Amino acid sequence: MKREWIKTSDRLPKHTHLYENGHIECFIFHHGHIEIRPFNTRHQCWDDLEYDDHCYDALEPTHWMLIEWPEKPEVQ
Repeated sequence: MKREWIKTSDRLPKHTHLYENGHIECFIFHHGHIEIRPFNTRHQCWDDLEYDDHCYDALEPTHWMLIEWPEKPEVQ
């Protein structure tokens, strides 16, 4: 299944029970580069990689894509 880029002007990441800390890990497209940034659902902005400082306003990157992390392996 191919994932698609989402325009920030169309929709921003939304908080769900899966993202209880208020941050959603995403790929963003900003000034011609792909970056990893957490979206801060509480303050509606992109934070730095330490999750604590504002990096970009919500619509500054043009596109975003959710990072789909693999499930944890079963440990016996």
